[in-house]
Amino acid sequence: MSLRDEITRALTSARNDVEAALKWTKSMDSMALRTVLHKVLPRKVQPYVSVSPHSQSVHVTVYMHNLSGFKSAKLVRLLAALEDEGFACTHTSDYTFDRPNRDFSFRKECDGLAITMMVCAYVKSDSKNCRIEVVETTEEVVKREVKRIVCD
Repeated sequence: MSLRDEITRALTSARNDVEAALKWTKSMDSMALRTVLHKVLPRKVQPYVSVSPHSQSVHVTVYMHNLSGFKSAKLVRLLAALEDEGFACTHTSDYTFDRPNRDFSFRKECDGLAITMMVCAYVKSDSKNCRIEVVETTEEVVKREVKRIVCD
């Protein structure tokens, strides 16, 4: 069964039986998708897979925690494997809240199916290779409306 057929089956299930679609998503009962993920994912990394019931698309999110930096061998291997499998990096987003975090977004079309892969890379807060640095300070005045519900 092709990846498109398997996803179409899952999407049909999603339209008719939400529980069956959730079960499919959680168990990753898709040999072709599992094969692609097995090729690119490091061992012991569990992806989160969601299937859209409204379009022929699959979204896979992988969280990688406690990296020494964004040049970590484990992360570099995963990103290279995604590119080798035909995924194109569409964009990256950096987050500087409490520890360095970068999200890498990839996309691949396969048999008319859109597969998006998000790799969320979190660097250790005490990493010597990567840290958050303040480059500018700005001051903002924020006005917020306080609202309430009034019923007659």
